[in-house]
Amino acid sequence: FSAKNLLMAGDSAGGHLVISLTQRLLGQDRMPPRALIVMSPWTDMTASSSSYETYKTKDPILTYEYVVGVREAFIGDKADPAEPKYSPLFGDFSGFPPTFIMVGKNEILLEDSVQLNKKMTKAGVKSTIDIEKDGWHVYQQLPLPVAGRAMRRIAKFIAEEIYNA
Repeated sequence: FSAKNLLMAGDSAGGHLVISLTQRLLGQDRMPPRALIVMSPWTDMTASSSSYETYKTKDPILTYEYVVGVREAFIGDKADPAEPKYSPLFGDFSGFPPTFIMVGKNEILLEDSVQLNKKMTKAGVKSTIDIEKDGWHVYQQLPLPVAGRAMRRIAKFIAEEIYNA
């Protein structure tokens, strides 16, 4: 299969990997996937957005301390977390495929997703952000009605992007 037949999706750190891999592919003049879906993507390892404070009591999954601990386990304490290879939010989005960003209104990574959408749009990417008012970090994984509705919105994006429905 060629890249035009691939759709990549990931949540949380998986969203980070999807975005980082796409940046790397484009940086090597290789074809990106046909489309991307990222749910609650972790795109900024600096952990400096206002969401960390605003939603710290509302996000039942993530905490600032957990994010910093995972960051240090991943890149160590000597690396600069603002480098685009660690924080794809600060990288280049030129040539990115259509991207569907899904995030909960009550999560500490909300601002990461909002900024990602803004940067992609500014770079000319067809980027859609879906902010679930009742959602939290990776709420899509739970067997709840809110997750079922989220999956239907993702299916709609796929149908529109892949099948032009």
